[in-house]
Amino acid sequence: MIFVKERKMGFFKNLFGLIAFSSPKIEFNFYTLDEGDPIPTGKWYQKDSWNNKSFVSYRGKWNSNWKYADDSEIKVAGISRDDRSKNFLTIAQAEDFRLYLELEPDNPVNEHAQKVMASGTVNGDFVSRQVGYLPDEIATKYAGIKISIWPKSAFLPNKAGLNVGLKVTMLVRSATCLKNMEKTAP
Repeated sequence: MIFVKERKMGFFKNLFGLIAFSSPKIEFNFYTLDEGDPIPTGKWYQKDSWNNKSFVSYRGKWNSNWKYADDSEIKVAGISRDDRSKNFLTIAQAEDFRLYLELEPDNPVNEHAQKVMASGTVNGDFVSRQVGYLPDEIATKYAGIKISIWPKSAFLPNKAGLNVGLKVTMLVRSATCLKNMEKTAP
């Protein structure tokens, strides 16, 4: 279970440590695998042998047009802001869940900023929400390069006061794909 804190009292009570929190729970379903169990593709899972029960992993499946980037494991920035954690936890359980990047050239901090977006069908409606950003140094390094992301792992705190975390696998176009694209270009 994930605990999300919601502030119930005002500034002065917060300042003096008298703040009360409600603890609505967001259920996050995943497979628990015994030793030797096959890892499901496109599903969140946790191995029973893992000591830290706050982590889950995800095995994606992408085609041969993509390969691991030099920086293939990326921690998503800004997931704890606004409703991004809640949005991620809700959408990540959809059967058609996927992550993708969206350029944000008007970003006041980094003109190469790339939002990490999650999409999927939730309660019969297709939704797409921002869940964070690529870190600035990664977004700048890969500016102008076609990249893709897949979920890799998530930190799901089971105690109040901790933030959800998300790591992604970053992919770039494979050499074969780039050659084929050059052949078909006018």
